[in-house]
Amino acid sequence: MSGRRHPFYSSGDLFLPASVRAFLETELVGRQRDTLYITYWSLIHAVSGLAFGFVMFKFFTVVANYYTIALLVHSFWEMWQVYIGMAHPLALKGKGNIVDILMDTALFMTGVAIYKELLHR
Repeated sequence: MSGRRHPFYSSGDLFLPASVRAFLETELVGRQRDTLYITYWSLIHAVSGLAFGFVMFKFFTVVANYYTIALLVHSFWEMWQVYIGMAHPLALKGKGNIVDILMDTALFMTGVAIYKELLHR
């Protein structure tokens, strides 16, 4: 889009204020300019996986294909971020690179698994 942001760009961070976004982008491991990094945003993916598990088991009586549904839901979110320009799946370095997308997915699925295997009894 030649330097312009997609009109829905801010929806990728849930329309959060700049101060909250800045905190969530705090680097915990690595640097965002590098290939592998973890920020508080990364941890939010694990927490959202826990929340997904809670919603699935609390509000749906049949939870067949639980992991497949979780992966699809998260994949649609990541595709939305690519569409609006927040994620860059062809990049190996920088914010929103392919490694970041895969790490976010792994952390989300970890949260999903923790809820199912440890918290849902």
